[in-house]
Amino acid sequence: MAQVKGIGRVLPMAAVALVVLSGCTTGSHPGPPTPSLGGPAGMPPPPSSTPKKVQAKAAPEEAAAFARPVTGDIARFPAQQQCLAQEQNAPWFRSMVAAEQHDSQRTHLFTCADFLGSFNGRNEVFEYASSDNYAAPYNLVTKGADELYLYGGGNAPGTSAPYVARIDPSTLKQVWRTPLNKMPGQWTGPASVVIPANGDVIATYGRQAVRIAAATGQVVAEASLPTGPGDPLNTYFDTTVGGPDGTLFSVSQTRPAGCREQGMDVTLRCKGKRPNSVIVAYNPDTLQALHAIATAPTAARGLALSVIGGKTYLYVNGGSKTVRYLWDPVKKKLAVDTGWAPASYLRPGQTIASAPAVMNDWVVFQTNAVPTKTPMSVVAIAQSDAKKVVRIDPIPLRPGQESYASAAPAVDPQTNMVYAADAGTGTLTGISLQKDAMRKVWGASQRTMAGIALVGPKDRRVLVGTAVRPNANAQQLRNLTYTEQVVWRAAGNGKELARSDLLDPTGQRVVTPGWGGVMYGLGAKGRIYALQVAGPPSASLVVPTPPASAVPRPAGSAAPVPDGSAKPDPEATSASDSEGPSTPEPGASAVVTPAATEAPSPAESPEEDDAQ
Repeated sequence: MAQVKGIGRVLPMAAVALVVLSGCTTGSHPGPPTPSLGGPAGMPPPPSSTPKKVQAKAAPEEAAAFARPVTGDIARFPAQQQCLAQEQNAPWFRSMVAAEQHDSQRTHLFTCADFLGSFNGRNEVFEYASSDNYAAPYNLVTKGADELYLYGGGNAPGTSAPYVARIDPSTLKQVWRTPLNKMPGQWTGPASVVIPANGDVIATYGRQAVRIAAATGQVVAEASLPTGPGDPLNTYFDTTVGGPDGTLFSVSQTRPAGCREQGMDVTLRCKGKRPNSVIVAYNPDTLQALHAIATAPTAARGLALSVIGGKTYLYVNGGSKTVRYLWDPVKKKLAVDTGWAPASYLRPGQTIASAPAVMNDWVVFQTNAVPTKTPMSVVAIAQSDAKKVVRIDPIPLRPGQESYASAAPAVDPQTNMVYAADAGTGTLTGISLQKDAMRKVWGASQRTMAGIALVGPKDRRVLVGTAVRPNANAQQLRNLTYTEQVVWRAAGNGKELARSDLLDPTGQRVVTPGWGGVMYGLGAKGRIYALQVAGPPSASLVVPTPPASAVPRPAGSAAPVPDGSAKPDPEATSASDSEGPSTPEPGASAVVTPAATEAPSPAESPEEDDAQ
């Protein structure tokens, strides 16, 4: 079987002088894009066609080396704009990523994003690391092709207060930063930033919701959301979804009384009863609360929204059951849908489920968001009939293994595929859900704690996720001191297409699509990575390697890349994912980031996919 390898080229932005080609390309690309398709429909304009030169601080001999940042294939922008114009994704702004999960169904499916590599030939991964530091970055969205918006801070003990920053994607430099000033003693965790149809940035932090002008960073509106039975200082709101009428919905997380820990995993570190969470409906312009309703005390992170027969429903997972709420856009009221009441989704030994996702008639999620020695299940409940439940245990445990599947699955309504990962076993799997049955299609050895992104049209669908360095130990995983890679796979069969160098860990942060084929990784140490895959010929994406004097660290060999295929699995209940070192590609080399100055030894190389 032919092997497909990827080489990463990492260019630290502070190390060299840069030329940003905002409106022209080289090689086979035709030149500046067509005029903007922007306007009242909210379509973003492409970057200015005027080339800009950004001078980095470097010695004169180093400044002679010019490198082009990873800005994407600008010639693809008009086609992507046209694709977005056809999307039905209310109430979000028409952009590549107006919400982290793309839509309120939480599919993580970005059909208008591009994979510019080859499915059969050799691919290269071009990488670019920010010189500006963004403390504890968590959530990234786009608006225009020259706009990135980041939510960061407040994710763990010792991190900065929450903030929202606008970033120039051509340089990864900060344009403005708006601090979100929490109350003394306020619990904060990873929350969200979204861009609704009004074009401003909406973020939550603690019990607050804030609207920020995208152009200036000025706070336009701010409101305190009701916390129900929870102490306001012990409550924060995370994921935000939106209904077709424009209403926004956020669900709260609560910590036990007396707990003073920060971050998203307080429930693992603080014992005691947690007050009930609440779902709040609020206006996207004024942020004023319209209604709030209490949920189960152990509501999972994340809501999913679905519209059926003109009715808007919200789904949330409690400690053992999935609950559905009905939103009345006329009366502005939320109510429990008592006519939809599925049984417990847990099997003995399993733990609370991830956030749900909606795929056609199914509400899909996976169990074991808290580590356990019982295999996880991927569960689907029919929206049309709560008694119709299908499930699969795709990843059996070996002796001594634990299951830990905190991230929500990605779902593809166009292909009826579900993608789930178990960080405890280090396994990623693709599952078919058709004719009221689940079947495991493929499995691969890839440990990730982050969510998965699906990019590209149906016939070129690619899965993008992270892969933790195999020799990372439990302490490194807890402290985010390990390294990891970004991996691209063919979504249909799991074949590996490309793999980046070793980068800073992203933790549970999703690798986010941008314009023109770029993906953005949010490093826990404050670096943002722009990554782009290019297949042969890649003349239009060639980035000159700076001379040794311009690189702050010595060059190292590229990380070994495993064989490019994942094992098809016709059995719905079995997974024989094998782990083991892969064979490095002879002569592969790259300039590495300061976080990845050493290539893994053969014993530490990325895990091998299931062999055919």
